[in-house]
Amino acid sequence: MKNYVSTGDFLDLLLKLYEKGPGNLLRKLDPRSAKRTHSAFNSGEVSSNWWIIPEVKERWNKLITGDPSGTYEELVIEYFADRRDLRLLSIGCGVASHEIRLAESGLFQEVKGVDLADNLIKQANEKASAMGVSDICRFECRDILKEPLEGTYDAVLFHSSLHHFDHIEKFIEQSVLPLLSVDGVLIINEYVGPTRLQWTKSQLDAANASLRSIPKEWRRTRLPGYTKNKVHRPGLWRMILADPSEAIDSHSIRKALSANFSTEMEREYGGNLLHLVFKDIAHNFLEIEEDDERSRVLQEQFDLEDHFIKGEDSDFLFGIYRRRS
Repeated sequence: MKNYVSTGDFLDLLLKLYEKGPGNLLRKLDPRSAKRTHSAFNSGEVSSNWWIIPEVKERWNKLITGDPSGTYEELVIEYFADRRDLRLLSIGCGVASHEIRLAESGLFQEVKGVDLADNLIKQANEKASAMGVSDICRFECRDILKEPLEGTYDAVLFHSSLHHFDHIEKFIEQSVLPLLSVDGVLIINEYVGPTRLQWTKSQLDAANASLRSIPKEWRRTRLPGYTKNKVHRPGLWRMILADPSEAIDSHSIRKALSANFSTEMEREYGGNLLHLVFKDIAHNFLEIEEDDERSRVLQEQFDLEDHFIKGEDSDFLFGIYRRRS
């Protein structure tokens, strides 16, 4: 039975109205799905999600690179260490922080990025200029499904953007492979979990058990007087209304990768519980000063996720994949 509406949808609506005002809701009522997607990327919204917690980022780094202070860009640079004059294309580049770091390596003669959000592209070009790499970086507002790109690249990068494309297998075959050179590689840092964030029952049960282990004072949301007491599977109507592209066919990503590429490097970094548990409460864990209780709570959550994902596919994945000839 499909989950069209959930209790969590109403709680999320109240929180969004408080944080962002009624204007945000009105934008989500636009009948044009492309406009709703565009508003999601172009909003510059303040978030309280797992990725804003410093220790969570360090955990990702360690699981991907083996070093809490390492980054996946370092692995990419190491992978291409004996090559020069490379061409990189990033699809869904946003403000291009990762792309600019790669441009600074000196390995690339061209770093091109495209994104739907014009305000993010503006920031990307300003940052490239400020960092002194505007001569090789080109970022533009473009919908590649409506305006296909030409030419080929040594690498195509998706950073949290591939899961926004529908019919993943067809998209990879028809829109991505033609952009790769004969020995080109696909680089992803992606959500590859359940489509439309329709968490499994075992995942929800484990996430709620994890949430209950967090002291109440650490579960406060920004909505006055409201404490997060339960993780809900989002309703499909809410998902489509908020952003029609969010995780629209994410579960197909792994299958599309294995069908079209050989794996050069792959790192799983979890998120199966932490992604759910810290939504709307992550801001409580941003204290810079050392706090033993905060550290204990975070480590307990990390341990619970590590236990859960043994034998499970990770919901988040970094990888470098070479196209099959």
